[in-house]
Amino acid sequence: MKFGVKHILGAIAGLAMAGLASAASATPVTYDLTLVPVYGPGGTGSFTVDDSASFFGHYTVNNGGLLALEFDIDGNTFDLSTALTTPDPEVDLIAGFPINIVYASGNLFFNFGSGLLFYTYNDVFGRTFSGGVILASRNSNDVPEPLTLALVGAGLAGMGAMRKRKAA
Repeated sequence: MKFGVKHILGAIAGLAMAGLASAASATPVTYDLTLVPVYGPGGTGSFTVDDSASFFGHYTVNNGGLLALEFDIDGNTFDLSTALTTPDPEVDLIAGFPINIVYASGNLFFNFGSGLLFYTYNDVFGRTFSGGVILASRNSNDVPEPLTLALVGAGLAGMGAMRKRKAA
């Protein structure tokens, strides 16, 4: 089998398409959270980050990577508009798995500890106290980007044309 200029150019074009497809993957990704109480009431929540598909991800309000963060516990809703500025709300991911969430308001604090995500909730005025574990799952409603679909379609059409040409 000879490798000519056409084969080399085809390989270079394929690598370029693969590079474009991976570069197009920086899209907002939402994670759904369940607050499982050890004591007191539980709740739900979610956060959205502008995922750059890197192995380590550090997303804050200040660096523009943390797009949304919301929790609902004991009938109270907490989001970025009610967060304290110190500490800056942040989310850290390793290989797409949340390992650290920092959020604080007047009566709600989330943080990371011992390999699990823990939360504590103290509503002093309502006399409600809660604490437990946060379970996180990536929202599966991610939609492929049109450029990625177009590149896959072009690659399949090219392979079909090469096979037809080879058979002739």
